[in-house]
Amino acid sequence: PKEHYKESYGFENEILLIYSPFPHMEPRTLQAVEQIFAAAPAKGRVETLNYFLISDDENVAEWLDSYLSSRQEARIIVPFSISELDAAKGDNWFVRNRLNQHFFGRDLFNYSLPLVEDTYFFGRQSSVMEYYDSIRRSENKAIFGLRKTGKTSLLFKIKRLCESESVASVFYIDCKQPHVRKARWFELLEDLAAEISKKLNVPTANNYTERQASRNFVGLIKDCKDAGHRICIMFDEIEYISFISPRDIHWADDYIELWQTLWSSQSQFKCLSFIIAGVNPSVVESDLVEGVQNPLFGIVPHKYLTGFSQEEARMMLRKLGKRMGMAFEYDACNYIRDWYGGHPLLIRQACSTLNSFMAETLNHPFKVDIQAFNKLKPRIDQELTFYSNHAISEIREFYPDEYYLFELLATGQELEFKELSKESSYISHLCSYQLIRESTHGY
Repeated sequence: PKEHYKESYGFENEILLIYSPFPHMEPRTLQAVEQIFAAAPAKGRVETLNYFLISDDENVAEWLDSYLSSRQEARIIVPFSISELDAAKGDNWFVRNRLNQHFFGRDLFNYSLPLVEDTYFFGRQSSVMEYYDSIRRSENKAIFGLRKTGKTSLLFKIKRLCESESVASVFYIDCKQPHVRKARWFELLEDLAAEISKKLNVPTANNYTERQASRNFVGLIKDCKDAGHRICIMFDEIEYISFISPRDIHWADDYIELWQTLWSSQSQFKCLSFIIAGVNPSVVESDLVEGVQNPLFGIVPHKYLTGFSQEEARMMLRKLGKRMGMAFEYDACNYIRDWYGGHPLLIRQACSTLNSFMAETLNHPFKVDIQAFNKLKPRIDQELTFYSNHAISEIREFYPDEYYLFELLATGQELEFKELSKESSYISHLCSYQLIRESTHGY
């Protein structure tokens, strides 16, 4: 791209152009494009967020609109029909006008679901490599943090990387799903065994009774090791199937049975590893559960997924912003990041709201500086109340004592906070979330 295209749309690399010489558009064209993106020479060389699509279909733009409307994470596709390109030969602004239409019309910040593709995944590279490396060595890891800090997106990214590099077969379990949390421990093992058996083509026993489940599962892992497979099981939202689950109280006992089996499988056959994700590390920090040794105590190193660093936030804001006609100034990026504590979802939603408020009086592209953000900040924060409540809702639900301490400090009841926090590990958790910070005058 020439300089003015780089400036206007944030292009840095080459742009992929696809020509589909068929009279009617079909989904397989876009599937073929995804394969082109994933292979040489395009891989690593072209812009990943967008491409040009030329088709013999006169209605290519309408077709794309209806096809993409139900797919949240699609790349930005700039469509042309061959006949309109031909008719616009003398028009220097034709391509730029089409780019404006597609780039400044979409809100790239407004994503609240976990990212299942790499297109809009930003930052977290060191965490991705650290967890990828532990799976390669069949070691366990855990990740904890507030809601919507990107834990699930991180797990999906690690899963994609492990599978594309053929390092391990990854099985992802969302523990808050009713069919998972309502299951007894041996039923969950049976479901997991069936999935492993199907994916790796290793036969499994079908009598997963309470007495046989443990033996059968260990046998399956042995067969997988003998066949040369490496397995990683990801447990997301671990609280829902643990001894602190408020809803499904059978997990107070079943947790022990499940993890004794999994831990036994791992210690006998070094082809298995676990990644655990949740809000709070008490599931791996408590040494005793109901008077019994916690099987996870001491075997799962963990870290917190906190907010984006200034550099990560800046990269996301400037890259997505350019494609939406929002030129974020360097200082504004840092200011927005600090105001929302680097929380990825809050930053995205704030910028999405900022875009719609600024567009009420300005035409794209426009500049975003600290003054522009400050002017609209009260309105933006009013819109974000729902999301900030959402971010800490699981602390309120699973860890009411920690939440109570946090609430005391937030509402200025510092004496009570000081009194209660003297002999409490809750403080270290709240600091690790980056919800509170120690200063010279307390917290």
